[in-house]
Amino acid sequence: MTMIKYQPLLESLQLLASLRAVGQAIGAGAVKRAMKALIMATGYLRLDGIHVSCVPEFAEVTIDDKVRTVILLAMNFAFVYLRVQSA
Repeated sequence: MTMIKYQPLLESLQLLASLRAVGQAIGAGAVKRAMKALIMATGYLRLDGIHVSCVPEFAEVTIDDKVRTVILLAMNFAFVYLRVQSA
């Protein structure tokens, strides 16, 4: 029989990797679809131990000589795993 020694939780949680992605949406429909996709992805990724956080920001871009307001979605993905030592 294998004995498992658990370390304190804060020591056991280790950040394996962290990624960053930025998406942008122009217009109400695009913002709605982007948020829906982000919410769905967050739910699926959580099952695999991937934590998703998002910080929305405003920005301005010029398209066809017109200044448009853009919503930027700065997303961070953190892969976390538990380290368990066995005796």
